Amino acid sequence: MSIIDLFEKPIWVMWRYEQRGTKLTKVPCNGYGQPISITQPPFYTYVQAQKLSKQKEYGLGLVFTGDGLVGIDMDHVLEEDTTNAMYWVHQFASYTELSPSRTGLHILVEGEIPGPRRRKGRYEIYSDKRFFTFTGDVFMYDTIKQVNLIEFYSTVIDPPQPQSRRRINIPAHNITTTSLVLDHLRSNTTFSSLYYGSILGYDSYSEAELALCSIVAKVTPDAHIIDSVMRNSYLLRDKWDSKRGEETYGEWTIRKALN
Repeated sequence: MSIIDLFEKPIWVMWRYEQRGTKLTKVPCNGYGQPISITQPPFYTYVQAQKLSKQKEYGLGLVFTGDGLVGIDMDHVLEEDTTNAMYWVHQFASYTELSPSRTGLHILVEGEIPGPRRRKGRYEIYSDKRFFTFTGDVFMYDTIKQVNLIEFYSTVIDPPQPQSRRRINIPAHNITTTSLVLDHLRSNTTFSSLYYGSILGYDSYSEAELALCSIVAKVTPDAHIIDSVMRNSYLLRDKWDSKRGEETYGEWTIRKALN
């Protein structure tokens, strides 16, 4: 579904800041700036709300009414939790925009929230009786996808309580599976940025691919595992399997990383 498909639905409101104690709160309002209840539709279409918001310099917002549209709010993740946030942005591959502060993200998906909990830390998820600010400032992906929310809900919103157990430290060169390598490198921010497709700081994709392979090569000398990590990353290109003489570009890159 396109975001434009939501424009004709009467789910749009305006919002303004209101001082409540020491905190500025975003309050949904009508065209006169009066607070409104988001549990009492009808509201406005996008065009109506946009026209009124421009007249009063209010923000735009959309209301979740329980019709299958789900909003995921990631507060300040571009400052404090970028790696995890980008993982979920790519997992959902659905409409994602910047928040009004430009430090957070809002994701819109179609789906069903699999449990009653709605918030954990800086992450929130809603499908009814809430409204989201709407900036239209697309961060990534411009269509709203149907997704399964079980993994996100069970790992982010309502994760199981950790059980006490003794951690086993595995020497780097004894790591023999792709999953163990990924777990070992989870806290390596350079690896995480490369793994999720960022080439910031590198002159080319080839340089970034070599950097990723070199990081993994310090953990394991197994070329098959290095190849597996690369194939599961967001850096992977068709070029990886292209021929360079008797070896592929990928094989050449891994060999260079191991030398």
